Amino acid sequence: MTAKNTIIELENDRLRAQIWTFGARLNALSLDGGPSLCLGSDTIEQASTTNIFTGPIVGPVANRIANERTTLDGRDLVLEGGVKPHFLHSGPKGTAAQNWQVADVSDLAVTLSLHLPDGLGGLPGNRDILVTYALSGTEVHLTMRATTDAPTLMNLAHHPYWRLNGDKTMQMQIHADHYLPITEDTLPTGEIAQVAGTTFDYRQSRDAGTDLDHNFCREPSDTPTPLVHLSGDAVSLEVLSTAPGVQVYSQKPPALAVEPQLWPDAPNHPDFPSIRLAPGETFAQDTIYRFGT
Repeated sequence: MTAKNTIIELENDRLRAQIWTFGARLNALSLDGGPSLCLGSDTIEQASTTNIFTGPIVGPVANRIANERTTLDGRDLVLEGGVKPHFLHSGPKGTAAQNWQVADVSDLAVTLSLHLPDGLGGLPGNRDILVTYALSGTEVHLTMRATTDAPTLMNLAHHPYWRLNGDKTMQMQIHADHYLPITEDTLPTGEIAQVAGTTFDYRQSRDAGTDLDHNFCREPSDTPTPLVHLSGDAVSLEVLSTAPGVQVYSQKPPALAVEPQLWPDAPNHPDFPSIRLAPGETFAQDTIYRFGT
């Protein structure tokens, strides 16, 4: 069965963005009429299979939870993760595999909505999510909001693959003093380690490399502040966000996934920022993609 999809084009005098309702994904983005600066899909079949995590909003719980199991308020949760043995990006029933609804649209902005019923993917609560992409000059503003009618887990993240430099690697700077070491299964060990003196020190710009699948940690912010800077020969990208972490995945060269989010496997690590969302609360993340030449 072919997934449903609507394509929305946003454009100002500098940027042109193509948004798909399938996965609420940023499928293409060009600056000043140039080539797309992010990876995308040619067909909905491709987006729903090999490219399922190329450009969408992943959630309701991004990243990994060990062994597809955790607890919430003393209740055991058995999650449907799709990539054994761990729960990854909420699996085949997550937001990346859903056809979102268009709540509002203009030449410069689109707001997409999604309802996740109680129990879907093994998570409790009737959950409502709103995501807005908006163009402003050379910036893409991304806002994510979510509410629930029962305690649940929520950690939304955008999952673009940036390709600013054609077939060549990019330079990267990460504004973070700490990172999460991982096991052979790419799960956090629980340690919050300093980047100083390690290969994970990107506080000064250098070659992005090809061996990252790690979360970098910092303090959250009420307004978007610089998190990651990418640069190619002709184009640069500053990622600003309110998120306290960013997952960087560099094993798909020359593209680079940069995913502002809360920390992976958080329910199984009490020292990590909580991803619990309760009724009356609102999950919120604001991210800005700022391009330069």
